[in-house]
Amino acid sequence: MATDIFADAVTQLEHINGTLRIEFAILKPGEPSSAPRQLVQAARVVLPEIVAQRLCLALYDYLKKEGLDPTNLVSRGITAQ
Repeated sequence: MATDIFADAVTQLEHINGTLRIEFAILKPGEPSSAPRQLVQAARVVLPEIVAQRLCLALYDYLKKEGLDPTNLVSRGITAQ
């Protein structure tokens, strides 16, 4: 059975030795509660290049079909960072 992972952010993308590594993070509450929250690594996914490319296309097609076309963000000046 697959493990569900919730992520607040993608904190790192690396292209190394024919693989794409995607690091996901969650917001950890600050201690004490008034302290700023910190991003903490939750998971890393490592994909062969072709799988990463297919995932990108599939995700783009799905988001577009759902009315969440990423190009709309670009036209509003919003970037990936």
